[in-house]
Amino acid sequence: MKKIIIIACLLLTSVGTFAQHAKGSFNIQPKVGLNVATMTDNDGSDPRVGFVGGAEFEYQATDLLSLSFGALYSQQGLKANSDEMDGTIKMDYINVPVLLNVYVTKGLAVKAGIQPGFKVNSKVKVSAAGASAEVDLEKAL
Repeated sequence: MKKIIIIACLLLTSVGTFAQHAKGSFNIQPKVGLNVATMTDNDGSDPRVGFVGGAEFEYQATDLLSLSFGALYSQQGLKANSDEMDGTIKMDYINVPVLLNVYVTKGLAVKAGIQPGFKVNSKVKVSAAGASAEVDLEKAL
């Protein structure tokens, strides 16, 4: 699994090596990807593989600096399997990255900023002995 992720990252780095835009310009960049997420301190669990998609808006303030912000829908959580039952925790978020981009050289930017996330879905799905149930955590608490 690690090899597949590394190979995918290497292939996608060539997509992002475009030169920065003209000073004062505004552009929109669609973002689509794969999210591999898990939760800490959960022995015997596997990552949940999910979709990430949205858009990033960038304003090129100077030749060296730009400001970007975006909105990304991200499927996160984990999967757990045992002899008696299978379960999935679905935690989906809208992430809003706000970044300052510093272009070090042509085609290379160093990015720094914040990324608040807003939970939009939190469900637990459990299957055991041929039966299954799904519980919305927001309504259950």
